[in-house]
Amino acid sequence: MLWGGGAVGAYIIYQAAQMGMPKDVVWQMVINILLDSLVGIVPGIGDLLDFTWKANTRNMALVDQHLVVSSTPKKGNPLFVLGITLLTVLIVLGCAFLTLLLIKTIFQL
Repeated sequence: MLWGGGAVGAYIIYQAAQMGMPKDVVWQMVINILLDSLVGIVPGIGDLLDFTWKANTRNMALVDQHLVVSSTPKKGNPLFVLGITLLTVLIVLGCAFLTLLLIKTIFQL
């Protein structure tokens, strides 16, 4: 996942947590981003995953499913929202760092 895609993914998760989506759904969204980010680092396999596994699309589908099921919007727990947002940002930044480290190792910079 490109860094911009990771930032969009973090924002989607932030908004879902703000809307008070169930925690298990929000955690599934984080796992989608984590999987996409970590496997996306691997050359070839990451490209294939980007073509087939679209974490942000899956996460938006989870939001849509929840909005259909839940007719009354809730407010998310501020501490959970902050924690899940920080975790998602750390995942994206960590994968960006790993990407740079991989590039440095491959090209021996």
